[in-house]
Amino acid sequence: MSCLHLAITFPLLDLGSTLARAQDNYEIQVYGPDLVDPGQTVVELPGNFTVDSSKTTADAVYPTNHAERETVEITHGFNEWFECGLYIFTSRTEGQSWQTG
Repeated sequence: MSCLHLAITFPLLDLGSTLARAQDNYEIQVYGPDLVDPGQTVVELPGNFTVDSSKTTADAVYPTNHAERETVEITHGFNEWFECGLYIFTSRTEGQSWQTG
């Protein structure tokens, strides 16, 4: 990892941690150290299903029992130290239609 990569990454991580208020019960992100090769694009479709969780609406938040979530992840490598990703989050809970965010 180059010094420039670290100089860009750590301030962004710090900013993200100060803006984050909470994490939903399904969100798990694990990234390896390797970047997408320059000129290559990777498309991923991770998903998950919550088997047993909240069953009532609380503070305008839908229940997460039997919630299904799919995320489209598109990542493009620009050079050996820079890549950019786009995430499209979707969710469907019992009694609700698909939501995107």
